[in-house]
Amino acid sequence: MAGCARLLWFPAALVTTIGRGSGKPRTTPTLELSVGEGMILPASFGAPHQEPNLVSQPP
Repeated sequence: MAGCARLLWFPAALVTTIGRGSGKPRTTPTLELSVGEGMILPASFGAPHQEPNLVSQPP
């Protein structure tokens, strides 16, 4: 993750991923939900059942 920020009044995380086709880094803000010592980053784009960038560039 690139860092933390706020989206309106909500905590947000800045998530950087590598583009599957371009290979370029992309940073996107997303809602951050704290759960105990961890966090949940909700999926976006309608929560598709595939993650092509995670398949080609695993964490």
